[in-house]
Amino acid sequence: MKWQYWQAAFLQTHSTGRGLRSTTIGAYQATLKAFVAWKDVKYPGLEPDAVRVIQVLEYVEFLRTARRNGPSAVNRAVTVLRIFYRAMVAMDLLEPRDNPMANFP
Repeated sequence: MKWQYWQAAFLQTHSTGRGLRSTTIGAYQATLKAFVAWKDVKYPGLEPDAVRVIQVLEYVEFLRTARRNGPSAVNRAVTVLRIFYRAMVAMDLLEPRDNPMANFP
């Protein structure tokens, strides 16, 4: 439930409020959907505020190995997750210290 709320806040409020194009918002949505689908298999029940750097690193490794994504696709996924979590901090849904992307390598 929290994932749906946070995604809606990010896509409909934050991204639309910033004036992003619908294609950009759609790409953000697809990237978040892919991350959540992976998370649901690997870490069912993990809420967005409980995600840590280790889970993001595992997802990056999954993209590189199992999905055989190239550097640009992996970088895009990391960038969207970084923007997503930065927005959650900006909207006071997440404490800055709990942002898994704050010091992401």
